[in-house]
Amino acid sequence: MKRPLIGMGGSFLVMLVAMIIGGALTPTTGNSSKQSADHVTTTSSKKLTAQEKAARAESKSLASKEGKQQASSESLSSKRSKLENELAARESSEKAAAKAESKKQAAASSSAAAQSSSVAAAAESSKAAATAESSKQAAAASSQRAAQAAAAASQSKAAAANTNQGGGSNNRGDMNTGDQGTIVGNVNSKIYHVPGQAGYRMNSSNAVYFKTEQDAINAGYRKALR
Repeated sequence: MKRPLIGMGGSFLVMLVAMIIGGALTPTTGNSSKQSADHVTTTSSKKLTAQEKAARAESKSLASKEGKQQASSESLSSKRSKLENELAARESSEKAAAKAESKKQAAASSSAAAQSSSVAAAAESSKAAATAESSKQAAAASSQRAAQAAAAASQSKAAAANTNQGGGSNNRGDMNTGDQGTIVGNVNSKIYHVPGQAGYRMNSSNAVYFKTEQDAINAGYRKALR
């Protein structure tokens, strides 16, 4: 009867040991699996973090390049705008200077034209005055020649009349012009005689006396030819 108990006890003991061993082994295997999974997750996380860092670095680099390009573009745009403004200012200044010079030349041309016109008008006026004076002198000379011719004709007529009457010009009248010592004119013949000329006898009632030859000429008398 004792042997069966020992056999049953031994079997139970073996089973107990096996259960203990199996329980101890089971947690160990689960922990290993969990640790392996955590290791894979950590490795993947590290890989993703490195890729993100690389992507972020690349993004920053691209952003920096874009910023530099933007700054360069803005600098070029500013320079171009500055040059365009300078060019526009220069063109405006040149246009203003050209306009002022054109006005100056136009004013100078107008002044020269006015001066030329004034000189031409003065020359024309002087020419007209000279022509008028020449005409006046020519008319006076012509009038004087006509008067002298008339006086000569009158004297010739008077001399011919005296000759026809047989007395001669020196034998008629109650006075002789050569004896008066002054200028004597005849109101009938409008002829005057000056001292030194040949004496001319005439009636004293027809005699007119002058102080100067100009007085006689102004009175319409002409000088005797002899």
